[in-house]
Amino acid sequence: MTDLAREYRQFERSVHWRKVREVVSAIGGLVVGGGFFLRATELAPQIGWALSTALALFVAWYLAKRTSVEPMPGQMTFASSMALYRRELERQTKLLKSVAWLWCLTIIPPIVAEAIGRGLAISQPTLQPVHVGGYLLICFLVGWLYVQHARTLQQRSETLAGIAERG
Repeated sequence: MTDLAREYRQFERSVHWRKVREVVSAIGGLVVGGGFFLRATELAPQIGWALSTALALFVAWYLAKRTSVEPMPGQMTFASSMALYRRELERQTKLLKSVAWLWCLTIIPPIVAEAIGRGLAISQPTLQPVHVGGYLLICFLVGWLYVQHARTLQQRSETLAGIAERG
């Protein structure tokens, strides 16, 4: 097995395990969103958590369906193998960037619904800045991690492009 094929298999495994972690996280989001939906006593928060749960379900489906890596056939030329690897690196880079925003979208409906619900119920205190800040911090950290990973994949793709040009 060539070094490139071995590296590609490692790439496949890392994408597989990242996908498993993401789907498990999405399922966790479904459970949390469902729990908050069931605990909500007013319509606005129920709608917000229902939307969040639906978005988490979409993210889980999207990740399960779209993030797999195309297997490398056994008999390929070096140039074909390199092209497949670079294509998959670029596809995964784009997916990582879109997934970061998808995760952030799941948190928006509950924030908006809670603000609307509390605004309509005068007896309740307004939405706490600490809660909003915590949500935004989570979104920022998730997005930042995905972008960093996408950058790593993009750098590897550029390295492979340089090798292909020299070879």
